[in-house]
Amino acid sequence: MSCIFARIEQHTVLLLLCGITLIGDDDIPGKQKSLSQDNQNTQSQQERLQEDMDKRELETEFRRDRNQLGRISQALEEFPRLTELADALHVKWSELDPTLHAELMLEVVRGIRPEYAVPWKQHYAARGLQQAAELPLRLNAQLVEQMRIPSSKMVREHFTPDEWSERRKEQMRHWFRLYRRINATVDPKWDDDDFKWSQDVTKDFKHIKPGWPPQMPPFPPGLTEGISGTRVPPESIEDPKARQAYIEALEEHRLYKQKWLELSRARTLQTRFPSMERYIAFVYGCPPYNDDQLQAFLDAYVEDEAARERILQRLSRH
Repeated sequence: MSCIFARIEQHTVLLLLCGITLIGDDDIPGKQKSLSQDNQNTQSQQERLQEDMDKRELETEFRRDRNQLGRISQALEEFPRLTELADALHVKWSELDPTLHAELMLEVVRGIRPEYAVPWKQHYAARGLQQAAELPLRLNAQLVEQMRIPSSKMVREHFTPDEWSERRKEQMRHWFRLYRRINATVDPKWDDDDFKWSQDVTKDFKHIKPGWPPQMPPFPPGLTEGISGTRVPPESIEDPKARQAYIEALEEHRLYKQKWLELSRARTLQTRFPSMERYIAFVYGCPPYNDDQLQAFLDAYVEDEAARERILQRLSRH
């Protein structure tokens, strides 16, 4: 028996001297890759959580500034303070977030009292539209609409001829850009009753099929009904592959819903084209007249020949 133990001890010493080690998890094929993937997923989750925290802090700051605007705009004697605060918020938010900046400028415009309305609404609406192409279509349209002037009498009361020429050019550039953006956004093949999109719209979505309601988030892995996807946090899903697929599906759904809203709003805004066309004709009917500028805008932004003709036919001098 003692000889057996001696031989075992001898072999153990030899194994140690030869540098032979036991196989660990890192040496198992595929195991190290799996751990690395888990680490990457964990890091991605942490980055998303940080982004969510930053976004929440930004939104909290936005609500605070918006509430402050609301309190000041309700006071009759506070117009100088309103413009002072609006200027400060313009500087602050134009660098932070184009959409939140535009939302605040819209809040400013809506808070301006009628006696100050025409020139100041034009001013702050234009500020909100500085990055119009990056704004949601809804917000773009709301700010442009705030630039509308009700009558030629108000034009004469608030602007000199030179001032009006300058303001009109700036205002009409925004109106024509919006007109073109609406036309470019509308998909003639899109069916807004059944939520069916053309193949061109849905081909980039891996997890979204035509006809899937945008109000319904994707279901978590293993579930096909009963639980809304927005109520299941991705980090609660243990399987890394299933979790990653679910994250991708949620992001696709966000983009899908955003696209659907843009198409829906564009279709609604397109029904207002007659009003937009009448307003364009009205603006260029106010002196000093500038038919060449109008024609240049029509050529640059309105592809529909019939629409160009309608606007020119409605043109009348005030």
